[in-house]
Amino acid sequence: MTDKDFLDNGFTEFEPSPFDGEVEACFQKIYKDDVGEKYSVIVKKWGDFKHPYTNEVFPLGYEYNIQLYKKEEHDAVDLLFHNSWELKEVEEYLEKLWQTGLFDYSEKF
Repeated sequence: MTDKDFLDNGFTEFEPSPFDGEVEACFQKIYKDDVGEKYSVIVKKWGDFKHPYTNEVFPLGYEYNIQLYKKEEHDAVDLLFHNSWELKEVEEYLEKLWQTGLFDYSEKF
């Protein structure tokens, strides 16, 4: 994936927070249906990283952050998909989770 791939798939880019450390860019997409907003996916682009102790170099990658809400109580559940996941896999997995009926809309229309 590239930044352009995310933009072409309906994501919008925004500036990383100062608390995001070495994050180079952020992207967000809100997934909706006729009832409301189901969840949003925030993608964080990490640049090459050299581990301070092992000197292992981790190449550029994207992580996916998702927040879902528990049905009825509306308690938040955070998920993190590491950079070994592709966007299509994340989207398919999230839709399967959504179809379980365990989660509530973040906002209803």
